[in-house]
Formats: sequence, structure tokens, C-alpha cells
Amino acid sequence: MTNPTAPSDLYLQLQDQLGEIRDLVRKVVDTTAEYRLHEPETLEVDTLGDPTTGPEALAAVLRGLKLVDQALDATDTAYRNVLADAGRLYVKE
Repeated sequence: MTNPTAPSDLYLQLQDQLGEIRDLVRKVVDTTAEYRLHEPETLEVDTLGDPTTGPEALAAVLRGLKLVDQALDATDTAYRNVLADAGRLYVKE
């Protein structure tokens, strides 16, 4: 039987995961900013899928990125709550 990973090591893994989430948040923010640089009237869409316009598709992308940002914010909060409890754990002697 293998020994379980020490709670302190698991805590460090959680911290690393939170760091990855925060890196992703920064990437989403950067990507959103890049999309916002486009003038909606200068964009077109292909003929695949439902009919739409460039400005409508851009607005949909920005709404979607806002949802992603909100979901990542909720995930960040959840991780911080988990870390608060995980930081208290240790193995009995």
C-alpha cells in the first residue's frame, strides 16, 4: 500500500493550480483587450453557421469572454476557500 501525499504537499499543489488559473485570467484579459481593439464595422463573418454580421459576432465573443472571466473569478474564490482549509491539515503523529 502506498502512503498518501502529505497535506502540506497537496496544499502546494493547490497553490500551483491557483497560479495557473490566475495566469489564464491574465490571458483572457489580454485576449479581450485585443478583441476590443477591432472596430466592429470593419469585421465580416464567413458563411458557415447561422447568418450573422461581424459586429454581432464580435459582441458575442466579448460576451463569452466576460462569462469566462466571471467563471474564472468564481474558481479563484473557490480555490482560496479550499486553501484556507487545506492549510490547516497535517498528519497526526
